[in-house]
Amino acid sequence: MKVRLRRVGGFAGLNVEREVDSAELSERDARRLLDLVEKAPWSVLPNQIGLGKTVADLCQYTLTVGSGRSRRSLCGDDLSMGAEARDLVEF
Repeated sequence: MKVRLRRVGGFAGLNVEREVDSAELSERDARRLLDLVEKAPWSVLPNQIGLGKTVADLCQYTLTVGSGRSRRSLCGDDLSMGAEARDLVEF
């Protein structure tokens, strides 16, 4: 399973992308990643939330999880992302 994070904005307006492949993690970290992915609010949040707000230094996030041909994404910002999605972003 691969998890891609794209973060745009913040103090310097940076565009940062990171990707984590569970196959390259320790067993403990791979289990933690899977747990965070399962807890993320994929089905209850729209694909894009809160992206229309203009707030100084606000970061916007796009999380994409893929395994094989299956992909799912959610987008949010510092103000709209819930704790479960934020935990995955921080991982």
